[in-house]
Amino acid sequence: MIPKFRAWIKDYQVMRSVEFLAFNEKDIAEIFTNPEDGEPEDFRHTHSPEQAIVMQSTGMKDDNDVEIYEGDLLSLDGSKPYHVYWDDGAFQVGEVSDLSYVNGYCVSLVVVGNIYENPELLEEVKK
Repeated sequence: MIPKFRAWIKDYQVMRSVEFLAFNEKDIAEIFTNPEDGEPEDFRHTHSPEQAIVMQSTGMKDDNDVEIYEGDLLSLDGSKPYHVYWDDGAFQVGEVSDLSYVNGYCVSLVVVGNIYENPELLEEVKK
């Protein structure tokens, strides 16, 4: 699997897909995001690491074929949202460790938002 990323651009409060990342010796040096609708295909936006929060795709899709990224909020069988995050070398989803089955029962998995564009949903996660 080729890693895919997206970035929350803090100054503009928008989510953008990441075309590529430039690294220096220590960390990410610059983030290049894809053009917005209506912009020329070769037009890239450049952001510093301080301007953007980079999130990696989990490589999985929900029941609606929507790609699941770190920072997404998932609903399992219509339950309260669970937060997708990276911890200890693996993607985690709330308290659920297996996205296909919970206590032996198949669940419906749907992306309902993300922590940046839908912060009100994050409040439900904390309850």
